[in-house]
Amino acid sequence: MLRMQGQKVRESPPIEASIVWEISSGADRFGGKHLEELESITYGEIPTGYVQKYPEQGKAPPLVDGQHYGVFFDTVNGNGAHVYFTYRDGRIIETDFRGGEVSR
Repeated sequence: MLRMQGQKVRESPPIEASIVWEISSGADRFGGKHLEELESITYGEIPTGYVQKYPEQGKAPPLVDGQHYGVFFDTVNGNGAHVYFTYRDGRIIETDFRGGEVSR
């Protein structure tokens, strides 16, 4: 499962209200592919064997300049992970959960 959250995009309970894009393996969380099978996921492109849960219809919305996003990954044979970033001037800038830039 991959869930990407940003600003509020729908009238729903708090967690669902900010989901920008979510894909899952369907019926249960153990039905997905192993980490090494996925290789990479591109925003808005649904990997074979997965379904888009949000948005319920249509494509993932474009990223909004200056918007802070959080992404949660969960897969069959790997630990879940959170990644945070801000989309600015067409670039992804890694941040902490509050939006502060991460220096590497």
